[in-house]
Amino acid sequence: MADLELTMVQKLYLEALKEGPQESSKLVNMVKNKLTELKGGNNPVGATARSQAVLDELEKNGYIKVVAKKLFGGKTYDITDKGRNAIG
Repeated sequence: MADLELTMVQKLYLEALKEGPQESSKLVNMVKNKLTELKGGNNPVGATARSQAVLDELEKNGYIKVVAKKLFGGKTYDITDKGRNAIG
């Protein structure tokens, strides 16, 4: 399967994981805050709603991996070598 060009949001998730594994809720907040900053203080519409889909897509394509799961859906993600290479 050929890799597609990563979107800005996908790259932000990978950048956030460069510092080490993160719980999904913390990861979403980090990316949402960065998007708000990039948009000049405007709330990024749909960023939270689509967050799990973005994480699932990154995991499916091998850019990130789940390193821990909680009983009620919380996951901890880490970046893979493929993810590190994708963002330099």
